[in-house]
Amino acid sequence: MKHSNMHRMMAVGVAALLGFWIFTAHSQTVETGDEHPLYFGLGVGYLDFDGGQPLRDGCFPALHVGYDFTDRISLDAQFRVLPNLRGQYRYEDGRKINKLWEQTGGNDGGVNDTWGYGVAVDALYHLTRWERLDPYLAAGVGYNWYQHSFYNAAALVELRFGGGMMYHLNDEWAIRLDYRGYPVGNQNTFKANSEFEAGLVWTWGAHTPTKLSSVHAAVPAPVAPVVASPAVAAVKPVLPPSDDLQSFKLDLIVAEEGHWHPEYLSELDAIAKAIQSHPASDVWIEGHIDRTPALSDREARKLTEKQAETVRDYFVKNHAIARKRLTAVGYGFSRPKAPNDPVNGNPENRRIEIHIRPPQKAP
Repeated sequence: MKHSNMHRMMAVGVAALLGFWIFTAHSQTVETGDEHPLYFGLGVGYLDFDGGQPLRDGCFPALHVGYDFTDRISLDAQFRVLPNLRGQYRYEDGRKINKLWEQTGGNDGGVNDTWGYGVAVDALYHLTRWERLDPYLAAGVGYNWYQHSFYNAAALVELRFGGGMMYHLNDEWAIRLDYRGYPVGNQNTFKANSEFEAGLVWTWGAHTPTKLSSVHAAVPAPVAPVVASPAVAAVKPVLPPSDDLQSFKLDLIVAEEGHWHPEYLSELDAIAKAIQSHPASDVWIEGHIDRTPALSDREARKLTEKQAETVRDYFVKNHAIARKRLTAVGYGFSRPKAPNDPVNGNPENRRIEIHIRPPQKAP
């Protein structure tokens, strides 16, 4: 009993430390706009024990806490309870023998069923992070505790591999499906368990409105105006921060596919000449859009990223500017310049900003 209590305390301690670490990381993270990295999940799973083991398959409820470090990498913690695990049977000389009963002492106190719980931490690699369909690969480590001892202590620690998929219903809620497989020690031959789980994910803070903030803390510096042709779009000099050599704002009408309209070419050519006048500089190309009900956070990010990439590719293909100098990013509607109408948006927030900077000065 003393040994079981020690395992219980170890598992609870690991879960508590992990929860405290994730909460601390979240509280110290400065979010920009609609980026919400912390999420929680509830799920129901099925644990498929290898046939050579003393336990039969069983279902379990699970709680998840996760944190998105980047668009591609997340850390996901799982706590699951196995409320009723029955013993597996074997047959000998026509007799039906409960293997769990046998391995927990048999006539000297053996049991026919048990219960347990487990904790696991997995690293997730997202393959298409900003799409509604969000598949990922997973690898991690887990620890299991059972009320009655039938494994040695080393066999309770497991390496886990697998993957899963989330389908984002909106920016706040998602449906999740997961699979994990892990080898099991303490066996004469190789054994492996499988775990299947389905659940619901809630992203903390995703329902909160966007906090308005300016794109840069502007430190006025004179910028030579760019002469633009009379077209739908006009190149506008932006007052750059002190580390910018020159900055420009290109007003735009958003195309759903993220393609660039031909009427913007003269303005892009003028900006390309400004870039070429600073041959040692780096260039930061930012895509922005206004919030409308038709676009989710992820769709807005993807759209503005495509627009920024289209500008970058135009500079590379038509003006022979080295691609390694150009960084294209999409901020969606997370960095508005003006208040936004919740239904109609605000055209002032639809823009491409191009910042010419000394090397290593990208934000």
